[in-house]
Amino acid sequence: MIDYKAVIINSSFGYAYHRLILDEKGKPADYEFLDVNAAFEKLTGMKKDNITGLRVTDLIPDIKKDTFDWIGFYGKAVLSKKGHEIEKYSESLKKWHRIEVIPMEGLCFAALFIDITTLKENISQMKQYLHYSPKGIFITDKNGRYIIVNQAACKLLGYNENQLLTMSITDIVPPDNRDIALSLFKTFREKKDVSDEVLLQRSDGTTVWVELASVALPDGTFMAYCIDISHRKKSETELKELLHFNKTLLNTIPAPIYYKNKEGRYLGVNNAFADFYGKSQEEMTGHTVFEIAPPELAEIYYKMDNNLILNHGVQVYESQIENSKGEFHDVIFHKATFNDLNGETGGLIGVILDITERKKAEKELELYYRAMQSIDQPVLITDNKGRIIRVNKAFIRLYGFSIEELEGENPRILNPGKNVYLDLGYTEEEHARLFKSMWEAITNKEVGTWENVVINRKKDGTIVWVRLFINVVYDDNGVPINYIALPVDISGTVQKEVTTRIQLYQTIAGLAELRDNETGNHMRRVGIFAKLIAREYGMPEKYCNDIEIFAPLHDIGKVGISDYLLLAGRKLTQEEFEIMKTHTIMGHNIVKGKKELEMVAAITISHHEWFNGDGYPNSLAGKDIPLSARITAIADVYDALRNKRPYKVEWDHVTSRDYIINKSGKQFDPSLVEIFIKVNDKFDIIFNELKDNPA
Repeated sequence: MIDYKAVIINSSFGYAYHRLILDEKGKPADYEFLDVNAAFEKLTGMKKDNITGLRVTDLIPDIKKDTFDWIGFYGKAVLSKKGHEIEKYSESLKKWHRIEVIPMEGLCFAALFIDITTLKENISQMKQYLHYSPKGIFITDKNGRYIIVNQAACKLLGYNENQLLTMSITDIVPPDNRDIALSLFKTFREKKDVSDEVLLQRSDGTTVWVELASVALPDGTFMAYCIDISHRKKSETELKELLHFNKTLLNTIPAPIYYKNKEGRYLGVNNAFADFYGKSQEEMTGHTVFEIAPPELAEIYYKMDNNLILNHGVQVYESQIENSKGEFHDVIFHKATFNDLNGETGGLIGVILDITERKKAEKELELYYRAMQSIDQPVLITDNKGRIIRVNKAFIRLYGFSIEELEGENPRILNPGKNVYLDLGYTEEEHARLFKSMWEAITNKEVGTWENVVINRKKDGTIVWVRLFINVVYDDNGVPINYIALPVDISGTVQKEVTTRIQLYQTIAGLAELRDNETGNHMRRVGIFAKLIAREYGMPEKYCNDIEIFAPLHDIGKVGISDYLLLAGRKLTQEEFEIMKTHTIMGHNIVKGKKELEMVAAITISHHEWFNGDGYPNSLAGKDIPLSARITAIADVYDALRNKRPYKVEWDHVTSRDYIINKSGKQFDPSLVEIFIKVNDKFDIIFNELKDNPA
């Protein structure tokens, strides 16, 4: 049997055996020494023989004046029958002691004194280290309560030191993780060294992930080192989400995608790649191209891949691959290398674009293109924005532009402008109506086509009349994607129509000549004179061309006058002259009501009206007289004055010119006389060049 008393008596820590003394009220008043060991004698300097049986108040009279209530401390332990423990510093001894009180039978108790000065010094040094350590450090007792914390730990959790020293491990763990925390602390007690990742709760309720490493200390406490890994955990979460997103994204892309390591084994493939080869993603991963493609093609792919890995960079090339059904597809390979974490080439990623349908469409397009280039009909194609994307050779021959000059341009490059239309006889309303009808037709899906005559300008500036056909090409949703224009050159037809019309009018004018003593050159000169004045006056080109044709018809009404009057070689009587004046009305009656002959109708009835209103047949004045008639009047009178008549001699140019000038504002429009003055020299030249041959 072990002699425990002998062990205690011979122990290195101080031992004293006391009996508590109570006052009359039963409260601790003193205690006496019953026994001490050698370590106690050494600790206090008091000998056993000198103190046994004495009260502490006898040995230390001022004990009740001490700042610490020793009698009360011991009394509380004895009366409560519970052990107590305290650490105290002795000023006289300059040492720290841990004092443990153990209640015994009756009012007796044992007091154990353990020198912890070295431990306290070590802890002090440790606290200094802990204070400056960037890691959060906790030291807990065997029950998990904090006994030491550093500033980094306080900052990490958002508590101050005093707050944490009243808390335990479970107080800083989210409620849902308490079981995990208890399990972890159990592991601390069972193992010397433990490392794990733990979610802790801060003072404001937020959480923080830490990497926690715990070490069991010799005195039964635990030291834990904590590093904030919230950013790392967040990055890991984001990386997992990103990887999931990327995998989802790759699997939704219809193009086959794969990535291999530098040894040529598939690290992963998307659904499209696996489906193409009729395998699962798992069946593809870890295998090489030799296990999924025909040997001859696999060898080619392997060499291309190996060359790319050796030289880095990007590869783009067309090839053919065979799918799981034995069907060959035209494809474009897009490959690029990627680096591993060490910056070395880790492998390559490839994308396969199936261009089988595109190749087929290109062949068809090439066929259509060749056909379009071979036909004589000019063709122009635009995109849905109206930009020219294609023309054929016939179009280039017609307009003189090169394909480079046309591509990307709007077909308006061929439009000579509204003024040209107006010059060639279109009114403002007709011009606006022409192009409005075009837009209404080609923007209406129910119509989608348009045909009409338009005027275009070639590259060299010449005008070309075309009958234009426009057709719209729609996609499956009814949205326009292209416009196809087919211009047909009708310039020759238009010119032939003009020539025929001129010949017809000249024939009509000839009828009047047959009845009159005028000559053909007179008619021709009147037309040229009229055109000269109209052009100088700034009239449109068509107006000028028309008046050259129609002015000679001014006396067409004379076909209704009898030869007796027309061929009379004398001056007519007043009665005869009144009959002669009716040729204006008769000429008007012949041509009125015909749109093309509106100018002729105006000239025939009004070319004898005077600007001051003294003319006939309606006594019109000023601008009420049609411009064409006012112009023709000057041309007709000038030529008549220059010619010999049975009742007058021919006049020279100057006399004829002065006559017209003198009649300005009376017989003739002053503004037109001003024009005549500017070009009168040309009148003389034209008259002499086209002078009648003497009979």
